[in-house]
Amino acid sequence: MCEERCYPEVRHEVWFSAVLEGYIDRLCPEYERLTRHHWHVMREKPNDDERIRTGQSDPKAAPRIDIVITCWKGLGGQRMKFPFESKRLAENDSDLIRWYIQKGLKDRYLNEAKDYSAGLSWGGMIGYILQGSHYAIVDKLNDQVNKQLSGFAEHLVIDQPIEGFDAIYRSRHQLTSDTDILTIVHLFLPFLLEEAHV
Repeated sequence: MCEERCYPEVRHEVWFSAVLEGYIDRLCPEYERLTRHHWHVMREKPNDDERIRTGQSDPKAAPRIDIVITCWKGLGGQRMKFPFESKRLAENDSDLIRWYIQKGLKDRYLNEAKDYSAGLSWGGMIGYILQGSHYAIVDKLNDQVNKQLSGFAEHLVIDQPIEGFDAIYRSRHQLTSDTDILTIVHLFLPFLLEEAHV
């Protein structure tokens, strides 16, 4: 998607996520051959909790996970869910930097009311970089972690790169129980729309 410069005309993360979902969906058959697992991708999946599933809460009020990838092996195989929240980022836009932590990481993963990773030990964030480098953006995101979370222990740190892609980070967060640690994988996709108004 980045290499082909397939940029949606509207610069909102929902548009980027829709295009990204299409690319992932086209790759699912290849992943199935390689892993011998079934793969499915869905955009804007409702995050229903137990109250919604039992008819006690309004399903229209359920938050929507931007992208969910599901994997399972054969009929009746256990399903693994990989949720991703997405946000636009630009090195020179302090609001987008702040919102990535506040409305993305905190609100979607560290807020028990929405908790996209409920029952899981990990979640994912996708940053659509419209301007700047992921190195500089991560420095600014870590400044926001210091302001909004508990600081250094929750900083984004570089993770193992995949061939041809090194903008992979992780952060670890203490959940409400003393022993539960949530790992968030952060993927930064460069669109570098220097000339565009973000």
